[in-house]
Amino acid sequence: MSRRPSLDKKVARLRKMTRTPLPRSFDLVDWLKDRRHAQTTGEANHLILSGRVRCGSHVVGIIEIPTQRPDGKLGTQKAVQRFQPVKYRDELIVLESE
Repeated sequence: MSRRPSLDKKVARLRKMTRTPLPRSFDLVDWLKDRRHAQTTGEANHLILSGRVRCGSHVVGIIEIPTQRPDGKLGTQKAVQRFQPVKYRDELIVLESE
């Protein structure tokens, strides 16, 4: 039996990749500035890091990145994750200052 040509396999793989939709995301900081919850990027970052931007009851936009402290031990630090999946956009809630 003869094998399928490798070019046919590559074309089939490419067809399969084009059928799956690409992951879509939006910029959370720009969303906050466009809706006038924050005037500057710094204010928007502060809103996110304080945990006031939520999707339902879950805090959105914060990730913890590993860092090395001056004494050589590993720790974590909170950082803003600007790009979020589009499915969160319609359900975002911005809480008032406490």
